[in-house]
Amino acid sequence: MTSEIQFVVPGQPVAKGRPKFARRGKYVTTYSPAKTVNYDGLVAHAAAFAMVGKDLIKGAVSVDLDIRLQIPESWSKKKQKMAVDGLIAATKRSDIDNITKGIFDGMNGVVWRDDGQVVEATQRKRYAETPGVVVIVRELDLKMPNKILTNEEFDEDITKAYASTESQHILVSDKSFERMKKYLTQEKIEKAEYLREIIRSNPEYFLQKYA
Repeated sequence: MTSEIQFVVPGQPVAKGRPKFARRGKYVTTYSPAKTVNYDGLVAHAAAFAMVGKDLIKGAVSVDLDIRLQIPESWSKKKQKMAVDGLIAATKRSDIDNITKGIFDGMNGVVWRDDGQVVEATQRKRYAETPGVVVIVRELDLKMPNKILTNEEFDEDITKAYASTESQHILVSDKSFERMKKYLTQEKIEKAEYLREIIRSNPEYFLQKYA
């Protein structure tokens, strides 16, 4: 079991940007801003270095984030010292939730399988002489409701289920699916429910691989 890992994401913290839209002929596509993509990569790189020789964490985790923002150079020396001493609140830049989202996304598939494993989180945002984010991840001694699969097991499992399940039983509303159940075998119901849960928890992954 991986009890704890710690690493630092250097540089000014970057909030998770909203998806952007672009027209490609007759179609409209979505993409993440370059700044967000680059920061996700920086987080993943720092996390991967800390995870060398370790397996993905499979259980529930708690996460501590110490978010350290750069002090504006335009401030007077007196004001900069006040910021370092914690006397000025870091409220003028990116909000704490979007910074946290960016850090968590960068750790997906590197530290843990999915950030749904996070059940406890504490964050602190402040000014500091050296900007960055100190990340501490602790695996908790809690029982998981379901088996956590490795990447290979997950891909094999979902591929088998998808291949034996008709798409119209998956990509429908909950109300429609309940109506369909009366016409399906128990085996098909279980497989469809399994895939519907996967889509809810990670729709981007599903669409990239199977859409």
